[in-house]
Amino acid sequence: MPIVFNLLCKAFIVLLDILLLNFYIKISFSNIYTKQAKRLLLIYIFTFILLLLSTNFLLNICIYLIAFLIITIISKHHKNFLIIFLKNFSIFLIIKITAYCFSNLFCSWMFNITITFDFSLFSTPYLVLVRCITNYISYIIFIFTFKNHFNLNLKRFKIFSILIFIHFCLTFIIDNPALFRIVSIGRTYIFTVMISIIALICFDRMQTKYEKDKHLQESIIQNLEKEKEFNQQREQQQKEIRKINHNLNNILIILQSHLEKEEYEEAKDYIEQNLKTHVKAYQALTHTGIAAIDGALNAHIQSIKEKGIQYDENISKILHLGSIVPGDLALIISLALDNAKEACENIDGEKHISLKLQSKQTHVILYIENSIPEGSHPSFHKTSKKDKIAHGFGVSSIKEMAERYHGEAKYEVKHDQVILRVVLQK
Repeated sequence: MPIVFNLLCKAFIVLLDILLLNFYIKISFSNIYTKQAKRLLLIYIFTFILLLLSTNFLLNICIYLIAFLIITIISKHHKNFLIIFLKNFSIFLIIKITAYCFSNLFCSWMFNITITFDFSLFSTPYLVLVRCITNYISYIIFIFTFKNHFNLNLKRFKIFSILIFIHFCLTFIIDNPALFRIVSIGRTYIFTVMISIIALICFDRMQTKYEKDKHLQESIIQNLEKEKEFNQQREQQQKEIRKINHNLNNILIILQSHLEKEEYEEAKDYIEQNLKTHVKAYQALTHTGIAAIDGALNAHIQSIKEKGIQYDENISKILHLGSIVPGDLALIISLALDNAKEACENIDGEKHISLKLQSKQTHVILYIENSIPEGSHPSFHKTSKKDKIAHGFGVSSIKEMAERYHGEAKYEVKHDQVILRVVLQK
């Protein structure tokens, strides 16, 4: 049983190594992620097995060497193959060795143990601690080295780290009964362990909140840009309509001339050319008369149509928002349409999105209905997007904003469609 437990613990450590390797590869060989994803997964599995069987740090370096060599080959950098391979591997190797040497020196000084690169000479808890510190130092160096490319999902990294830290603490307590002969020392140690675990969990919650707020801010900025673009388009259309109004007398004279001569086709073409086209263009831009909402809708409608998704809408002619901030409603619509588009992208056949916005006496009600694969059971906290950090926040943000206006947001699944109902109090 202890052998299985120790092997499981080592597997967690190796998973941390793979997550860090994945982060570095994502930056160094970005083209592989779009073209060679399956091969890359096989390389990670191969590396995971070899690292699991490794007995010393030097052997780990050889395993990383093989992994980088294979990745460089499949990345198809034929011209500068050797330079790219040596550059990427040497950077990764220097960071790993620096981190490992520092953690080894620190732990050997703390526990009064001779420094060695052979894992078999270490006790399991000591090895776990050294490897954990190594991975965290490596991770910090990666952040400062590649801060411009940083987009790593830390959730799994933190979960594995917390589990390993708990294992180390429990092993330390169990293997050192003499520690608790002095009650005050034992209590102090347990208190320190508990505070450390709570700190890790708090760090996880704080970072999740930061990522969520960051994503929300990005959505707000995008909506403001859409609103600005919409205002420019509407201003251009209004100029055209003002030009028509200015020439309306001449237009009517020419139109009357066509009708008197019974030139009905010419009259129809003239109306189409001088009036109908501009009026339709203006109507297409204007959905609610509120710039923030219309800007968000126009940007999404264009994207929806480009993806071959059928779209229809039903919006109250007079949309009175009361105390509801237009930007907040625009953000809710934008986030909801993002989720609807994502769901429709997974469908091969006919797909549609339907939007209904109603203004009642005391509430504003939004319905968004979209297609989903038949028989599927979607989870509204998971995503099919590659960027999983950014998702999950969309659904929770909609619910939070609805609650801010003393309302609610609910999803309902019916056969091959999802219906979102958002109620906001004015």
